Amino acid sequence: MSKTVKPNQLAPPVFPEVFVGGKGAPEWIVARPLSVLARVARSRARGWVGILSANGLTPDDLEDQDRKVNVHDVIGIFEDVAQAIGNDAAILHEFSTLPAGYAYTFDYVGLLAPSLRNGLQNWQRFYPLHSNALVLKYSENNDYGVLECHLPDSSGPAVQATYAFVAWIAGRIELVLDTVAEEIRLEFAAPAPKQSCGFLEKYANRAQFGRTANRILIPAPLLDWQPPWADRGLLKIIENAAELDMQDRLLEVSPLAELTATIGICLKSGNCSMSKVATSMGVSQKDLQRALEREGTCFRNVL
Repeated sequence: MSKTVKPNQLAPPVFPEVFVGGKGAPEWIVARPLSVLARVARSRARGWVGILSANGLTPDDLEDQDRKVNVHDVIGIFEDVAQAIGNDAAILHEFSTLPAGYAYTFDYVGLLAPSLRNGLQNWQRFYPLHSNALVLKYSENNDYGVLECHLPDSSGPAVQATYAFVAWIAGRIELVLDTVAEEIRLEFAAPAPKQSCGFLEKYANRAQFGRTANRILIPAPLLDWQPPWADRGLLKIIENAAELDMQDRLLEVSPLAELTATIGICLKSGNCSMSKVATSMGVSQKDLQRALEREGTCFRNVL
């Protein structure tokens, strides 16, 4: 594992507050991924400021990496950077190798969990603090734990954002396991890149493209693996802070995008009750009901 900030050196979590870019009721993501794209573009001297400007953003908008930015602007920037550098696999590789602590709270609710299963469940539970448009959903069958990575519908291509999202989560799982598990399979709902990279060589035929959904399949025996950094006490502190922010989240943004994706997952499992959906979203049934009432609708109408 790369040498990074240790969990006991963490500062209190800081969550996004301000939205920039786009118009109307926003679908957002925190600005953190743009710092990675900036590094990719600048390392190849490829007009980073111009790419931001073409998508309605400036470098000043990104000084706070936890700031909310329009997710469709970000998806466009992913595509523009790949085109500018002339390599359609570079972003995929870069996001797969990000160190522990890059996503701060998100990383540590997985790394500090008592098992990989608990970490995957925590990632589903707390990812909404990072975006109200991208969704992680975890489920299990007899053979695999399955983590689905949903991106929002976009008017343009979202190939590079798809690569980055799946590769980033795959890299988090490698950190939890402290190794590369040769049994893990990746499925991308995007065509295969023309270029290759270390990540693709590592996964070889275990990375499949052109699939109907973005999924990471973890063999069931690995789910009980204990992360080397597991620490229940520190995990509880971080979870408590994140839970308070989760309660505020439904007061600030529409839950409809996440709710729709969650219903899709629950329908596949055969249980799509309001209680099941609320649990999958990491909120109480009462909080979900109140949020839907503020949207002028109800669970039955959305279903």
